[in-house]
Order: sequence, then structure tokens, then C-alpha cells
Amino acid sequence: MTMATTSTVNELQSRRNGQRFLIADDQPTMRRILDNVLQQLGYAPSIGAVNGNEALQKLASTPVDAIITDWQMPGMNGLDFIKALKSMPETSHLPILVVTAMAGVEDVKQAIDNGATSYLLKPFRLEKLREKLEALSEFMDVEAAPTEPMSATTQGETPTPAR
Repeated sequence: MTMATTSTVNELQSRRNGQRFLIADDQPTMRRILDNVLQQLGYAPSIGAVNGNEALQKLASTPVDAIITDWQMPGMNGLDFIKALKSMPETSHLPILVVTAMAGVEDVKQAIDNGATSYLLKPFRLEKLREKLEALSEFMDVEAAPTEPMSATTQGETPTPAR
């Protein structure tokens, strides 16, 4: 690794230090894999949730910089979670990576049309995940502190996604 490359990697990791993702996936192993990769890339340990409902509850008290979500989850699925995020001013700006086995062209289009920033199919190669996370980081405001938690008026309420 050249000196310039080492400097660039150190600068990226320094800027990422403290940036946090929320990972919504009903599979604990997948949440652990995603969190490990994020930490290897210099991000803070992630916040985990088993579905969109739990993720919204956690966002009420814990600010994050970006979201990774599965599509197929019990309770509130990933698509409804995305719609809920995009309908609330506190979270509408967050970049969202969908990591799912939903492989149809219409599935990808539906996720992007409803606010997902990027899409990755399971199973995936770790290098492809890293590429998606690098691209997603361009949407994150690396200079700003994490967003504020949702206001007290929205805490505990599950927004009705726009249809």
C-alpha cells in the first residue's frame, strides 16, 4: 500500500469514526456479518433491529447516519420501513441500503422508487458489500453529527406509510 493510499484509508476511517448504521434484519447472523464489515470499514458499532417496527422504536432514542434493511421481515417489512422513514422529517434524509433475496427487477425498482438509496442481493460477496457501503457513504454527511432522535410527538407511534 502506498503512502497516499494509507493516508486516504486513514482519513476515511477517521471521518467514519462515530458514524453509525441501524441494521434491520430478522436474521441475527446477517446483522452480525453486516456489523463486522461496518466496523472493519471504520464505522461505530451498529444498532440492530429484527424488523421495521423495532427499528423505528430504536430510532426514537438513538440517532444514526444510515440504514441497512432486509425486505422480508416479520411485522413491518423492509419496504414499509423505508416508506415510514421517508415520511418522517427526522429520518427522510437517511441513506438506505436494502440487502435482500428479493431479486426481481420490479422489486429493485419498487425499493428505489420508495426511497432506497442502493440495493444488494443475498447471497453477496463481501467485496460487493464493501463497494455498496463505500457508495452509500457518499450520501452520508461526513461533517455532521448523527441526526437527532425522533421528537417526543413521534416516539412510540408507528407512522402510517404513504401509499
